[in-house]
Amino acid sequence: MNCSTVMPGVPDHAFWRVFLAVCAVPHPSGHEEKVRALLAALAAKAGLRTRTDSAGNLAIDRPAAPGLEDVSTVILQGHMDMVPQAAEGVEFDFERDPVRPVVADGWVGTGGRTTLGADDGVALAGAMELLLDETLICGPLRAVFTVGEETGLNGASGIDPAFLEGGALLNLDGSGKGFTIGCAGGARVEGVLALGAVPVPAGHVGVKVAVRDLPGGHSGEDIHRARGNAIAVLGEVMKRFPDLAASEIHGGTVDNAIPRDASLYGALPEAEFASLEAFCAELAATLERTLEHAPERPVRVEALAVPVPDAVWRDAERRAAVELLTRLPRGVQATNPDGSVATSANLAIADGTAGGELRLVMHCRSVSNEERRKLSARIETAMREVRFAARLVSEYSGWTPRFDAPLTRRAGEIYRELFGRDPEFSVIHGGLETGIFSGLKPELPMLSFAPEIEGLHSPAERLNIASVEDFRRLLRALVTGLWKR
Repeated sequence: MNCSTVMPGVPDHAFWRVFLAVCAVPHPSGHEEKVRALLAALAAKAGLRTRTDSAGNLAIDRPAAPGLEDVSTVILQGHMDMVPQAAEGVEFDFERDPVRPVVADGWVGTGGRTTLGADDGVALAGAMELLLDETLICGPLRAVFTVGEETGLNGASGIDPAFLEGGALLNLDGSGKGFTIGCAGGARVEGVLALGAVPVPAGHVGVKVAVRDLPGGHSGEDIHRARGNAIAVLGEVMKRFPDLAASEIHGGTVDNAIPRDASLYGALPEAEFASLEAFCAELAATLERTLEHAPERPVRVEALAVPVPDAVWRDAERRAAVELLTRLPRGVQATNPDGSVATSANLAIADGTAGGELRLVMHCRSVSNEERRKLSARIETAMREVRFAARLVSEYSGWTPRFDAPLTRRAGEIYRELFGRDPEFSVIHGGLETGIFSGLKPELPMLSFAPEIEGLHSPAERLNIASVEDFRRLLRALVTGLWKR
């Protein structure tokens, strides 16, 4: 538990020491216990009170400086889990291996190997820096660190309401684009189909279709961009080659990431293999022309010869899968008057093996709770029409923006004092825990902001070093200046 040193290329202060200590502790979604223990130990060493609720969320309280005991508590909030994504060919166990940051061109990343965890390690580091700073003069502070944010806002949904008792909440989660004062709500819909296992037709050869190195990205913030969807690409291949008998499909890992990679295993008539190779090459070329991607990592869609599988899906199950993979709503479904995304859908996960089950996961988002519910119901209906067992796994409310709220106005004043310009106030399409909190505590004023992070939820994730310094200044100024008259 070493928070005493930083690596070359980043400033030597508490933010980076805590951030690097967090990177060294494995903490993918569902496995936050080690990072929670790290944060609690740092707090205990400083004599701060810690609490853990039944959901596994951690609260750390710092008392007010003398004379400021009557000032309302400012809550600093973020999540403890990170999205576990590794680049193809990188062997990495997110439950055991530490993330290894590297510095390049003013950014901290991992060299494209894995996600960094800046989402939301910046919240943990930013909040802990202030909590542990004995020179800080301010009213009472509370850090609230949640679990399971990346897999459905689970910790926020089960939070102890006492953790949210305060005068203002500063959510430290995002990508460094001014202040966020509203967000979309979301829903997770799952469909499951039992798969039979039948013999491979005579004259068929084994084949693997692999889709690799699509740009991927966040299913909220990047859904309007030309990122493609690796699972949907496999659906197009299956539709184009009806004699391609499927045995397995695997694509996507989490519901809030646009799938970058996917693979289909099966068998098809030997005479069609050359046509399949040509079609895959054509798809790859089309994607290269139309998608946003890093030029040094060209998109790949490949047909590869592999051993003949032991069994394949029945024809009826294959047809049902193709129906959904090619016709389920994907991408932007509606826009706001200003052209920003209002409602969207992400085909996030496909996983199935002959003799088992085919599981499809969709993630719906909308600034309108009503429109989100309509989209979820539409997806469930489409699944049931082809005999999938469909269910709404989870849903969460949006956060209604308040442009004229006192907290918004005061934050704007502080921002202008610091940086000499007006801040941007935005409503984002990504889901934030503030949506849950606004439902639990509608009277609690909230803002969200963070340093500049690129490549969220992908191995391209990186954190801008200069923006961290602005983030630190702004956070400190808000904590010390929100309640000044």
